[in-house]
Order: sequence, then C-alpha cells, then structure tokens
Amino acid sequence: MYKSDFLINHVGFLPVSAKHFVYTGNCETYKVNRMHDLKLIPVYSGKFEKYDDIYQIGDFTEITEEGIYRISTEEGNSRCFIISNDVYKTPARVLTNYFTWQRCADDLG
Repeated sequence: MYKSDFLINHVGFLPVSAKHFVYTGNCETYKVNRMHDLKLIPVYSGKFEKYDDIYQIGDFTEITEEGIYRISTEEGNSRCFIISNDVYKTPARVLTNYFTWQRCADDLG
C-alpha cells in the first residue's frame, strides 16, 4: 500500500488560488517541480512552517503557470497534481456521468 507524507489537493489548483499542502516528514525545505518534456524542472523552493509536532505546512501560492507539478523533499515526492484554469472540468464531468450510470431502467445506465 502506498503511504504518502504529503497531504495535497489531488484534483489540483486554480492558477490564482492559494496553494498549500501539509507534510508529515522531518525535512525543513521543499521544492516544487514542473513537468516539462517528461522531465521535472525545479521552479520553486520554500521552507516549511511548523504547525505542531507532526505537521508542517508548505505554501506555493506564487506559482501561477499552468502545468503538471510534483513536490519533493529529501525524504520523498508527492504525487503529481495540476495547476489549470480547467482543473474542475474533469471532476465535474465524471461526477455528472456517475448519475447517468446509476439510473435504473434506462438504456444509458
């Protein structure tokens, strides 16, 4: 089973929105990498803000360019996420189609 030390919005972020994540590891710094031509290019680095003995908060609100990103520390990496103006289109479509497939006595469902 996959266990992540990163708690992050797995849907993604709007370019102009606040962008935060929670980290449960022991590192003091992190990097945000953007995927470009199947390579991860560092575009931002920051220091964690201590929340308590377990959790730390990272803020990368400064990143506004659309793309696929991943956060990394010395201890590991987050899963990839997107920053896009269309970030909610896919979840909205999937959820709307869910109701179609859950209907009874319908040729579509």
